[in-house]
Amino acid sequence: MNKAPYYPALIVAAIEKFAQQMQQSTQLEDGVLTARVVGEFSAGKTRLLKELLSSTMPDDLFPVSSIERQTKLQLEISYGEQAELTLIERENDYDAAKVIKKLTRFPLRDDIDSSMYSPEKHRLQLSVPEPHFILPTGDGFSDKKVPMRLFLIDTPGWNSGEDDIAEREASQILTGYHNLGLVYVSDARRLDGKTNKEHLSDFLEVLQGADFLGKAHLVFVVTHCPEADQLRFQQRTA
Repeated sequence: MNKAPYYPALIVAAIEKFAQQMQQSTQLEDGVLTARVVGEFSAGKTRLLKELLSSTMPDDLFPVSSIERQTKLQLEISYGEQAELTLIERENDYDAAKVIKKLTRFPLRDDIDSSMYSPEKHRLQLSVPEPHFILPTGDGFSDKKVPMRLFLIDTPGWNSGEDDIAEREASQILTGYHNLGLVYVSDARRLDGKTNKEHLSDFLEVLQGADFLGKAHLVFVVTHCPEADQLRFQQRTA
């Protein structure tokens, strides 16, 4: 009867270490590169995101509309093998996320205890099986060249009448360090309003000094644009 071959413990340890390294190299890491969606309350930010992502997530995990005023927390969206919504603690984009609890539906205002969870330290995190949120060779800021997640962050809309965090200066919302781009959403009917003009001017000023991966990118999305407003905008840009 043949005896089982003898492998020195050193070889076994080396094989185990190599196997662990191979597993780690295929794991998806959180990057620091972000793209933020900003704009006035009820401008169409939520509708825009839902149109882009509706095929990859259940309706229960996404806000119905901004009219519901469902939460004061930022919503960060990134890649996950399956759709999942969690309440996390993450004060800055570059901080590691601490999972507080998993949610089975998008929370209403009363579901989030404001005495326990603050907009400055807590966020909602939505994972969706969308490959476009994977950065195959890293986030461009870290020296690591491994697959990382890109984060799309939906910020609370300003001028809602109740969100102090949404009225912050643009420099605080942009965070200033790891930006891919900024998506500015505005309702055509309120584009020339005083609040929108002030915030837009603030954002344009901050864009000049903010840290972007490559050139600064601003995508301007105009929603709820009746034909009369379309004609007016065409005349202004001619």
